Amino acid sequence: EIAMLFKDKLLLTLVLTISAALSACSEPESPENLPASNASLDLAGVTAEITSCENADQNGMALFGDVHIHTRYSFDAAANSTGTTPEDAHRYARGEEIPIFPINEEGVAVGRTKIDRPLDFIAVTDHGEFLGERRLCRSSESPVYGSAFCKEYRSDERLGMIMLSNSVVSEAPIRIPEICGQDGSLCLDYARSPWQDIQATSNKANTPCEFTSFIAYEYTGTPGVSNYHRNVIFRNESVSDLPVSYIDAPIDSKLWAALDAKCDSNQGCDYLTIPHNTNLSNGRMAPYMKLDDTPQAKRAYAISRLKREPIMEIFQHKGGSECINGLSTVFGAPDELCEVEAVRHIGESRSILVRNYDAPGIVMQNVSIVTEEC
Repeated sequence: EIAMLFKDKLLLTLVLTISAALSACSEPESPENLPASNASLDLAGVTAEITSCENADQNGMALFGDVHIHTRYSFDAAANSTGTTPEDAHRYARGEEIPIFPINEEGVAVGRTKIDRPLDFIAVTDHGEFLGERRLCRSSESPVYGSAFCKEYRSDERLGMIMLSNSVVSEAPIRIPEICGQDGSLCLDYARSPWQDIQATSNKANTPCEFTSFIAYEYTGTPGVSNYHRNVIFRNESVSDLPVSYIDAPIDSKLWAALDAKCDSNQGCDYLTIPHNTNLSNGRMAPYMKLDDTPQAKRAYAISRLKREPIMEIFQHKGGSECINGLSTVFGAPDELCEVEAVRHIGESRSILVRNYDAPGIVMQNVSIVTEEC
């Protein structure tokens, strides 16, 4: 079993808390079944014995890494233009040089970049939703390569991104029938190869006591243009056969239940989920969504979330998740630090491109939305 030094230290030293989130803009919808109210918290994996390393410090040590990285397997990544692979991501993390913009006339990335200080750990978190869809539309041997959808998808990188992402803006997402088939099985079959490559690259790069590579993916829902994203981080090389995506499980309690079913603890499989971009979630990351409004249901949910989601992302390049300016209930002066790299502001209007499903064929249209206070 691969020794995950960072993971063990992280779990043993962090204070496991669940933050009380702001209420969502809408009331909880239909109830969902949860485990019995007498469910107990099993943290056996958390307290597992730590593999000893020569450089281990009994007082703990600060380690630095990145647990949100996209490569060419992600439908919305700039890596689609540069061709950056999971292997490139690991090379970059170890301090090696990799290709980057600009792109020449032949479509080759001619720039070069490297990090000034190698990292201790990384997790390549390509989106779990469209691994198969992208491969079906980009591989010439695919049975749907010549379909109208795939031709339109390949005509423009940004348009292709929007065409795929429109299938996860609903609270009841479905696979794209034009390429996945009515039951979605074709896209799942074609997702296996990239998922296996992600695993193999991570396992090869992982070097116990020196550099940790976590097998991971991003769970990506955008209902009502609200980010409902999580980074799913596996403990070791034992993982689910495929990522459980937002399409498979469009709410947090279903995600954990599906991963628990697919992640065989008898084979050493274990995982954490880390909320991502909660500042863009419009309250949807609040607990107890779509649950029975009973103490038993809430207690069972809290137990699951404590076990599977004990930590949260505070800041990344789309802004922080601790505060926002412009709330009518806050009477103090604006906090300038809330604006650091923020991409949304209350009262701001913006235009997004969406697919018009009522029109024949593939028709895209602009829709204007305003960021409003809940």
